[in-house]
Amino acid sequence: MLSNTIRKKKDEVYNMVQRIVDVLESTGDGPDDFVVINHVRDMILPIKNRKSMEKIWTKAVNFINENESRVRTEVQ
Repeated sequence: MLSNTIRKKKDEVYNMVQRIVDVLESTGDGPDDFVVINHVRDMILPIKNRKSMEKIWTKAVNFINENESRVRTEVQ
């Protein structure tokens, strides 16, 4: 049972990663385009779900930072 819970959480993170990448692909036209990460979150998560999905969101963003070469994050 524990492994099913862990697997479900991982699936939720991977689904969130895919949703983030889909939004980034649909909003950017060139290599110099950028999107504020909080705007992406607001596009994906309804306001009522943001608090409950915060851990999944954070894990997905960390996954993208570590594993997705098509996405660059920076502080401005």
